[in-house]
Amino acid sequence: MEWGGSEQFFKLVREDTGIPHPADIGRPGLRNDCIKYLDAFRYLGSSRLWGEVGPQPIQVSEVESYLNIAGVEVPYMKLKDLYLIQQMDRVEMKYLANKHQ
Repeated sequence: MEWGGSEQFFKLVREDTGIPHPADIGRPGLRNDCIKYLDAFRYLGSSRLWGEVGPQPIQVSEVESYLNIAGVEVPYMKLKDLYLIQQMDRVEMKYLANKHQ
């Protein structure tokens, strides 16, 4: 989460030189079955509302709309997706709050 735009830079360094960037060494990888949750979170991040006090959490209605469009119909899966996206959002909100202090 905290790598932001640097993630692409690290990937390009690794591809161009064949050697990983020092900051990329030891970085945990993301399991293939988790990529869809991160993709959903990144997509929903653009729908985040910003107010006078800064960013607001991603709204549940936005997550629900995304899941409906994505074809997720099983209530358990919707709850799981919502939970994971909210967990990632909490980390993002904490990071943004610390960044602006």
